Amino acid sequence: MKTKLSLSVIFTLVFIINGQSGFCQFWHSYNPFIWFDVNSVDIPAPGVIAAGGGHETIDSIQIMFQSVDYGATWNENTHDGLIPWNKSIAFSDALNGYGVGDNGRIIKTTDAGLNWGWPVSPIDRTLNKIFYAGAGRYYAAGGNKANDSTQTILKSSDFGNTWSVKLDASGPWLKSIYFIDTLKGFAVGNSGVIISSMDGGNSWTSVTAPLQMDFNALTFINSDTGYIVGGTSSGQCHRTILRTVNGGSAWSVLADTIGGILKDISFADARVGYAVGDNATVMKTTDGGLNWSHIVIDTNLTGNESFNAVKFANQNMGVIGGKGGLLYVYYDPYPIISTLPATEISPISANLNGTINSNGDTTALSFEYGTTTAYGNELNAVPDTFSGVGSINLNAVLSGLTPNTTYHFRIHATNSKGTYYGMICPFIRGCRKYPILILRIGHLIH
Repeated sequence: MKTKLSLSVIFTLVFIINGQSGFCQFWHSYNPFIWFDVNSVDIPAPGVIAAGGGHETIDSIQIMFQSVDYGATWNENTHDGLIPWNKSIAFSDALNGYGVGDNGRIIKTTDAGLNWGWPVSPIDRTLNKIFYAGAGRYYAAGGNKANDSTQTILKSSDFGNTWSVKLDASGPWLKSIYFIDTLKGFAVGNSGVIISSMDGGNSWTSVTAPLQMDFNALTFINSDTGYIVGGTSSGQCHRTILRTVNGGSAWSVLADTIGGILKDISFADARVGYAVGDNATVMKTTDGGLNWSHIVIDTNLTGNESFNAVKFANQNMGVIGGKGGLLYVYYDPYPIISTLPATEISPISANLNGTINSNGDTTALSFEYGTTTAYGNELNAVPDTFSGVGSINLNAVLSGLTPNTTYHFRIHATNSKGTYYGMICPFIRGCRKYPILILRIGHLIH
């Protein structure tokens, strides 16, 4: 008799704090998926996290969660239940996306992953990966692993409204798919399979792999340079990284060593990337993928854990998910600053005002001021440094002003991440009215 598991999940929340050796304070552990696996993660908008997975065997269960506050709170999809679990999700914009899973199940969200519905199954195959290539084109890859192995690719050219089968042939099933642009794409899978398309996924040809391993994920950092990750569990487990520098025409072995199989890869930018996998493996590169080093995101991990998915939106925001409900969010926020109108404006002085939330990073604070937006003068703020979380007020008394002169000022903030400016705010010496804000936003200097 089948047992229906309760889906009213109570999640635990643990903030991981700095002070532990080799451990970054910006990784936070969450567990909304307790008892279930996390197979897919994505970041459709700043601070918004969508994640999917569930339970594969016995009664297959789909579980989808969303957070809109960097993981502080989580919302579960109301349509979760005894249905094929989710394997992958992808978004075309901040609100609209699709998920794929077992039995050809394709689901849709129009609210950034809060609710998933509209299931279709154009073909009864396991769909392991979905990718949005732009111009309304989605691709899904998978197949059938058991018995006569099959590799399958689906395509939609209308933002997922309709799907067509572009490949369904004998061969090792496909685990991942990626398009460099709307025409050129690659798919990889078990037993060293690499195939490519030059016509938008309508036809596929084989690409020679330098070794036969199971390939689980691929990505490109530009039109020439790309990476494939995977490995094998036969004998001693191996982790494998392949690299191309000619747009995928040829691939070379960058790494093939004993260790946990790599399951997924994501780049925050052209230099910083992450790869995750079995044995609690999290690897990072800071030179565009040439060199990779292990990092520790939680000293409580035993080494037996498995990570299935990783996604970084930029260097300051990323998500990792895995088996047994493992879910880690990396959030290294910029300071939030605002320049406020000057007050107590008199013939000889004015109070300059603003606010700062340094988000935990020690930040030096001052006001720049001058008769033009070139400023040229600087005055320490009170306080002149802040390292807390939460907003505080800043001020400074500016004196020795020239009569009937317009002055411009803004907050100048500097910390380990860079230099930041608040919006420009003018006032006229002697004017009793609050100044009008000029809607010119300050910019970040790296």
